[in-house]
Amino acid sequence: MPQEVKIIPEKPILMNNKDNSELLEDNINYFASINGFPLLLQHLKNENTNPCTLPVMFNLVSYIHSMRLMLLPEVLEEYFSVIPKAIESRLTNLSAVDLNSPKDEFHNSINGILEKTHSLFFKREG
Repeated sequence: MPQEVKIIPEKPILMNNKDNSELLEDNINYFASINGFPLLLQHLKNENTNPCTLPVMFNLVSYIHSMRLMLLPEVLEEYFSVIPKAIESRLTNLSAVDLNSPKDEFHNSINGILEKTHSLFFKREG
């Protein structure tokens, strides 16, 4: 079996001699190297030609939330400290498309966005 897919008892998955946390760190660093953070922020702030839908916003905030423990506090502060303001702006300017979306999708998206944002910025582990 090739090394990159070999399963080792102590480490569930070994890919190119790296465990999952190292792969996550590599992916985050790669994302940063291709200017991913500013682009993600631009999308969250609705600076694109197509407004960010609530489900997409939820997915973006969830993505950031899943990376939070791997990011330096300076990165969170520099790139993502504007997220609460961007979300507030987005939720106070809901479009007709948002308001006409299925009730469960609308409700789940808003609740998910608020929950992930709150735990990202207001329950930060020290």
